[in-house]
Amino acid sequence: MRRWRWSAAPLAIVALGGLAAVPAGLPVSAAASSQSVSAATALGGTPVLSVRRLPAWLETTAAGQHLDAALGRLAGPSVLGGGHPDGCVVVTQGSQVLFSANATAPFIPASNLKLLTATAVLDKLGPSARLVTRVLGDRKPEGGVIYGNLYLVGGGDPLLRTSAYAASLYPPQPLYTSLDQLALDVRHAGVTKVTGLVVGDDSRYDAQRTVATWKPVYSTEGDVGPLSALDVDDGFVPKPPPPAPGSKAAATESSTAGAFAYAAASNPPATAAKAFEGLLEQDGVEVVQGSTSGVAPQGAPLITSIASAPLGDEIDAMLTVSDDTAAELFTKELGYEESKSGSTAAGTADVRADLAADGLPVSQLVNVDGSGLDRDDRASCDLISATLRRDGTTGVIADGLPIAGKTGTLAKRMLGTPAEGRLHAKTGTLDDVVALSGFVTPISASAPVAELRLPVIFSIILNGLPEYEAENLADGIGIALASYPKVPPLSAIEPSG
Repeated sequence: MRRWRWSAAPLAIVALGGLAAVPAGLPVSAAASSQSVSAATALGGTPVLSVRRLPAWLETTAAGQHLDAALGRLAGPSVLGGGHPDGCVVVTQGSQVLFSANATAPFIPASNLKLLTATAVLDKLGPSARLVTRVLGDRKPEGGVIYGNLYLVGGGDPLLRTSAYAASLYPPQPLYTSLDQLALDVRHAGVTKVTGLVVGDDSRYDAQRTVATWKPVYSTEGDVGPLSALDVDDGFVPKPPPPAPGSKAAATESSTAGAFAYAAASNPPATAAKAFEGLLEQDGVEVVQGSTSGVAPQGAPLITSIASAPLGDEIDAMLTVSDDTAAELFTKELGYEESKSGSTAAGTADVRADLAADGLPVSQLVNVDGSGLDRDDRASCDLISATLRRDGTTGVIADGLPIAGKTGTLAKRMLGTPAEGRLHAKTGTLDDVVALSGFVTPISASAPVAELRLPVIFSIILNGLPEYEAENLADGIGIALASYPKVPPLSAIEPSG
């Protein structure tokens, strides 16, 4: 942890060290006298020993001292020090480290891991790439009829949704790829009848629907859906209506069972095919035999397709609402594109390889998954802040970060504080884990020195503290960063006498 020290004596020494810059011919004794009228005149009316001759150094040092004191009070030895630290903090501005505690120690990062996953996906796949969902047939339509099956082939788009599901989400998530529109496109392609089945094909990725070490509650509470290359509505289906009051089923139902209105689909591609079949029927396309899951035959002709929004936009949507399912599907897609293995293990390996190629400290990373749900995940504040510095504060990832008091997972945090509207950061929350990493835009009017007007980039990871306490601490640090720089008037720090 860096500590600033402040006293009048060092200032006098620095000022004296600057006497070599005194104009030629000026007596040193005159320059050294803060009362000398001739010296004051020769130097523009400011005495040589005045701190006003080193404004940039003084202002940056004073601002750093104020910030260091504030963060030291918030995240002192009781939290970040001692033999068993509970977290890490790194704060940088430009090339300067303003504050650092346990920077390289790995902690459970929760959803801050998404920043690393997103960086690798954007590096490898590119922000303009699109994920395509295709509709194939056993043969081309003849007189409006497809003789055989119709195949809905997943391309890994995590935002493939029905309009009904999209309308049910709160807060609203307007960016999605419409399955309704894809069904209508089939009708517009001239199809009026399918004599066989609608078949959902998710063979692009492996059949692992979850990560083995995840808690089962992640699915039941709707944190993450079953993982599939054909995940419609995040892989969820509406729960059946609750049992009638007074019935035996109602008496035994868990008090929390109805908190999330959807349940994980047991067979995501079959569920997607059934939803697509219903939409086709609504659009006047008769499906004779129903729906199922399977694999489209090689060479099946294309009927129509729908592309996702650019990957950069989908990454932004993932970061803003902390979409775990999207992060996991992006991880599988990375594995598919890099090694033709649409598995979590292949994707996480590719994340590490990409970050290493960027020169980032991947020795401080353990990524069991892509979302940060796994409690065996580890990352350091040093790694995350270095990644943010590399990505910058004006790129795709910066655009997707929630904004304090305004958007996403920070919409209700730090309201009415200096951080509101100016702190952009990825949140992270698990049991006894809170993380917050991003950047703050300084108030230009309060930063007379150009260096102090640069964005402040930070990473905070707290483990082992109750969630409420840890969130308050992270928010307190964020507010302190949003109050930086505090630069006192030079008269307040000028040596006396």
